[in-house]
Amino acid sequence: MRVEADRERCMGTGACAFAAPDVFDVDATGRVVVLGPFEPGDERVHDAVAECPVGALRLVEGDA
Repeated sequence: MRVEADRERCMGTGACAFAAPDVFDVDATGRVVVLGPFEPGDERVHDAVAECPVGALRLVEGDA
């Protein structure tokens, strides 16, 4: 499982980076960056995806 980020949709609240700083960051433009893989059972990541205020994050099956 992996996270996809729609950087065009992101409004840069940073909530995802606060929830799971080892998986998400915000770059100089203020938009989300996915830093790397995570454990599928990591509730912080699932919560960050579910709570993104603009739906810029989604969980996708597979690694590609």
